[in-house]
Amino acid sequence: MAVAVKRVYETPASSDGVRVLVDRLWPRGLTKEDAAVKVWLRDIAPSKELREWFHANPDAWRFFRKRYLKELVSPEGSVCRADRWWGHCSISDAPLVANSA
Repeated sequence: MAVAVKRVYETPASSDGVRVLVDRLWPRGLTKEDAAVKVWLRDIAPSKELREWFHANPDAWRFFRKRYLKELVSPEGSVCRADRWWGHCSISDAPLVANSA
């Protein structure tokens, strides 16, 4: 399975396959139809606290990545919640669309 990362605001392409949004917040000003998102995995997106920390420290990617991976595998984390969604989709190529600047 190939995974591509694409901004959610980019125009969907017929070659996109199943579009998966990984973000806690729905993209401002974008309708569900325009986003063409099949699956919204808000539970596995970075926590509000981590997102706000990274916004204030954009040069700290390495530390953000480490903290996010720790969130995903923690007992309180939600990486396992993604399994319920993948079972509903037949995904050969799925772009993960991101709501980022």
